[in-house]
Amino acid sequence: MTKKKIQKKLAWFLAWILAISVSFPQNAYAEAETETVAQEETSAADAVDDSIPEEQEEETVSLEGIRLSTSSLVMKTGEQKNLTATLLPENTTEQPEITWSSDDTDVVQVTGEGTSAVVTAPEGEGGTAVITVTAGDYTASCRVLVTVQEPMLESMIFMQNSSGSNRYELTEAEEGVREYTLRVPESTNVVYVRPQLRDDVQDAQITAKFTDITSGEEVSVDLPTDEVTSLTSSAGRLLKAYNIQPVELTLEVTEGSYTEVHKIHVVRGTYLGSLQITDDEGGEVAYTPTFKKTVYEYSVHVPSSRKYLQMQLKGAEKTSTVLTVNGEKSFLLNI
Repeated sequence: MTKKKIQKKLAWFLAWILAISVSFPQNAYAEAETETVAQEETSAADAVDDSIPEEQEEETVSLEGIRLSTSSLVMKTGEQKNLTATLLPENTTEQPEITWSSDDTDVVQVTGEGTSAVVTAPEGEGGTAVITVTAGDYTASCRVLVTVQEPMLESMIFMQNSSGSNRYELTEAEEGVREYTLRVPESTNVVYVRPQLRDDVQDAQITAKFTDITSGEEVSVDLPTDEVTSLTSSAGRLLKAYNIQPVELTLEVTEGSYTEVHKIHVVRGTYLGSLQITDDEGGEVAYTPTFKKTVYEYSVHVPSSRKYLQMQLKGAEKTSTVLTVNGEKSFLLNI
């Protein structure tokens, strides 16, 4: 092919390319590209809208009942146990007020908050009671049997010296209530105690609690079992000589989560050295039981022919005391 023919064909080819460029301008490509992007954005937005669920109204589930974790309990006096209530069905949307009650609070007491409650069997004679939980129109009950807990503290001896040769009188107010009266002569400023646990109680801790008469602060003194411990020492002083104000003493016996409480009312007084009763004619009147300084109650039979009686009292120590006759009249005796 000659050089002239080649140049002619090349010119024709360039003219053809130029014609194509004129037919398809550059902005056509830009518009096509913009349209494609817009379509993609629209599709993405539609996809996002499809992924958001429509809000639905919450379904209401009505309350159909209430159930307790147990229908019966066996307890001992002084114990505590837990009770739990469950609303039925468990997915109920109702939130009713929940109340707890006991039909005999002398036997068992209940303290509830929401669906949880603590059941307490107080010290006493035991018995049976029913715990009831109420939610709306529904109730559930638990029957509780309470038996008397045998005291872990078998005995306690109060004395004037560590040898135990001079013991103080301790009387129980009422059997089973663990409340006592301890009589200590007003001239005494020393008190020792020796507690004794039951043989089958191994790990209990005994603690004496009282107000220190010198500092006015509450103190606690550990009491080893079957050992003598002073309650009038540097660790704490229970009383002073001739301070006749009654004081309160508490012995706590703790084993695990259970604590047994013994309350002791300490009173001050003196002892009589002798007691003689005569009638208006000077005749001696017999009384029972035989006189003893640690005995505080006597009975006497007075014939209707007698006009009055005379009592001759002699104190065991030089002090002053008050004599009350039949709980009505009081006389100051200097003896």
